[in-house]
Amino acid sequence: MPRKGNDDERRSLSLLVEDQSTHSNDQESEDDDCEGQEEHGSSSESEMLAPARLGLQRAGFLIYQAAEGIQRAPIRGTKKARRIFVAHLYLLPLVRVTTWCLVVLTFFEKPLWCRKQPELCGDPKYPSSITASWFVPHCWDLALEALFLLPIGIDVCFRQYCHGNHMHYIVAVLANVLESVMHFAVPEHSFRVAPYFRIFLAAMYSRAVGSRLALVIRTLPSILATFVFSLLFVTFSAWIGVVLMPPGTPEGQKFFHGLGDGMWTLTVLLTTANFPDAMMPAYRDSRCYFIYFGIFIAAGIYFLINVVTAVTFNVYQDCQDSDHKWLVQFRLECTQAAFRELCAENSVDEEEVTEAQIKELFKELNNYDDIEHITDSMADHLFDMMDHDKDGGVSQEEFSQVIQFLVTAIEVEEPPPILARRCPACWASPPMQLLREAVEKGWLENVMDVVAVILFVSTVCTTWSEIWGEAPTSSPKVSSKSFVGPLFGIELCLHLMVLGWPKYWKNARRKFDFVVTMLALFACAIVWLPTAYNDARLIRVIAAVRVLRVMRILNRFPTFSVIMHTFTKTLPQSVIMAQVMFCAMVIFCILGVQLFGGVINQDPDSPTYSSVASSDFGAANYYANNFNDMLSGMVVLFELLVVNNWFVITDGFSAAVGPFARIYFVAWYMIGVLICLNIVVAFVVDTFVSEFKAKTAKDEPIRLSQYNKQATLSAFC
Repeated sequence: MPRKGNDDERRSLSLLVEDQSTHSNDQESEDDDCEGQEEHGSSSESEMLAPARLGLQRAGFLIYQAAEGIQRAPIRGTKKARRIFVAHLYLLPLVRVTTWCLVVLTFFEKPLWCRKQPELCGDPKYPSSITASWFVPHCWDLALEALFLLPIGIDVCFRQYCHGNHMHYIVAVLANVLESVMHFAVPEHSFRVAPYFRIFLAAMYSRAVGSRLALVIRTLPSILATFVFSLLFVTFSAWIGVVLMPPGTPEGQKFFHGLGDGMWTLTVLLTTANFPDAMMPAYRDSRCYFIYFGIFIAAGIYFLINVVTAVTFNVYQDCQDSDHKWLVQFRLECTQAAFRELCAENSVDEEEVTEAQIKELFKELNNYDDIEHITDSMADHLFDMMDHDKDGGVSQEEFSQVIQFLVTAIEVEEPPPILARRCPACWASPPMQLLREAVEKGWLENVMDVVAVILFVSTVCTTWSEIWGEAPTSSPKVSSKSFVGPLFGIELCLHLMVLGWPKYWKNARRKFDFVVTMLALFACAIVWLPTAYNDARLIRVIAAVRVLRVMRILNRFPTFSVIMHTFTKTLPQSVIMAQVMFCAMVIFCILGVQLFGGVINQDPDSPTYSSVASSDFGAANYYANNFNDMLSGMVVLFELLVVNNWFVITDGFSAAVGPFARIYFVAWYMIGVLICLNIVVAFVVDTFVSEFKAKTAKDEPIRLSQYNKQATLSAFC
């Protein structure tokens, strides 16, 4: 999905090109001044680029913008700006890594409550997932943060010099630096903003994650009306409940003790987490109370919650459609502007771009890390695909397809394997030809599939006792010793020797085989190496992983093949959505640690101990679910995403700090479950359906041709 900037960044491309044209006119006059200075024997770092080189740079930058779907300000036309921009491109991969390193650093920083009460940090009475020795010391924390911010700050300066209009990056970096210095000088303050800026920087430098986080933000105004209606519905229903079940009744005493408690009970009831518990005291008293709860559940769960899901999905589709239309128009304008830039420097024909210019453009695009490197052979292949009339030039209509070639996979001939290059005699020998035929025609894979089936049956037999709930009857060291793991490793080596790594790794099924084989070899290493480690459960689990190889046999059936292909295609994008959920969880976790750090504990001297122990949270022994550190907080937020028993977790924190703690957990339910998870579901469904239709449409001509062939043969027979 393309990422659109703010109103300034999303100005029309015509204005952008007009600015570039004006810049070009200014450049010509500055070039004349520079030439006059050179005649007088002086030169300057701000000397403008040659017109041909400047046009090529602008064209490359426009094509890069079109391929990435991101509109940026144009680059200054000086040699110094050009060198700085190239340095920025080389620095960009490192900066992206350092932004995520800053996020990871947040998990190992000592929480603020630990700084105020260092004697309690690491105390077993204050359960946490990270021991005190894992926390980074204060001085090291500042040093690591400075080390990670240094390349980010340099890159921001590069961006500002080359493009300008990057004040949001500058503000984020400066705010992070200033807040970190203040935190170092006064470590006892109870709130930090630097961790939030770290997430902002990581999202800004990750195009895919940033665009989808922007989608979540764009969804909020449309869903806000639904949330307001839900609040009114719950408030009115709670008011009716308080009237029907006053405090003197068992239901009123436990669940409807005032309007606030009634609203909280019904809010939890909307998630189905406390049903039918919330109804039972009144239901035991009179069966007529089911009418009240039944109407609320039917209207709230089966209608209102589904409306929120439908609105989220509709907003997602609208954003997808608008982004697609914008991207198509943006790419068209960029390619037209890039074509004009190249034609302006073409003295032969101003209506076509020569082959040399196209190849120079590809070399220019190799400076951009986000675009796949274009080799010389790939450049020749791309030019042949663009030059439809084979006249040695590319017209504007032919040039408009360059984006399609850059953003889609280009099938080029893979380099020969190492053995074919290093030892041609061995490669051409009869045994090697037989092995190549067995690998390329799939005979070797068929044999290993049979072995995988035999292994599956054997593994089921060896774990038969566990399947039926009995204790294992054999030692894992003995039962796991087998030649099958190394046999899979030999098969992997043979495939790599014949196909080579690039061709082997392009196939999704072989990727699956590679992962399973590596796990099988790891299991064999645990079994055979002379180590003291002998955990029967882990060894049995890893050994059982080898049977996953059987799953690839399902790919031979058309229905399973379509499903597995679609799953493989959606997996990379699903990883991006997982990163978006991770960012949302980190933001809420940082806030949770700052609000609730140290309040969940088993210390009798703590002021919150007695209230937490007397709550449902304490009765369920949920003390491990806390915000005493970042890792524990992330687990709590994940548990809340599942929704089950989330009100019990909330009850512990509201008992410790007051009922206003429920606002935090309701907000996470709204953002995390109703918005983020629904967007994830919408994305997965949309992507899966698109890939499923594309795969079935691709296979349909093959099935039709086979049907027509059979029909023709039957007609002649």
